[in-house]
Amino acid sequence: MHILSVSNFQIFAHLCTLLPPAAHFLRLSARRSAKGAEGGGGYNRVCKASSPSCVASRQKAWRRAEAGRAALAAREAEAAAEREALLKAAEQRLVEKQTELNATKGELKALLKEQDAQEKAKVKQLVAIYENMKPQDAANIFNDLEMPVLLQVIENMKEGKVAPVIASMSTDKA
Repeated sequence: MHILSVSNFQIFAHLCTLLPPAAHFLRLSARRSAKGAEGGGGYNRVCKASSPSCVASRQKAWRRAEAGRAALAAREAEAAAEREALLKAAEQRLVEKQTELNATKGELKALLKEQDAQEKAKVKQLVAIYENMKPQDAANIFNDLEMPVLLQVIENMKEGKVAPVIASMSTDKA
């Protein structure tokens, strides 16, 4: 007849697997107690849930966990504030760049208007000169002008002055 020998530790370990994870602390204490009983140099007592030392160690662990959570929350808040500051700085730079671009755009528009006005004044001056010339002399000059300039001058001349000039031009340009 065999006597089934099961140690108290094995029974306790089996019961602890049935308990929720919070019982892990009790399992460790039981192992230490068993090692101490076997001569392993562990603790000789099992931490009971209601014992003052066990309650104190749980409270201490809870306080450490709360302090860790508070420190983590503080770091997260600091990181969020830093991100917010970086976003505001980037937004400010974008606003400044947009203002600068708008100012440059306005300057370019003003310069283009000025250039257009100068170009129109030059064409008007050329028209006045060519209208006062003899048609043959104006035709000789028109033969050498570039086509865009020639077209601008002809568009701005009076029809009565343009017809004799075009009649005197070479057939290639006319």
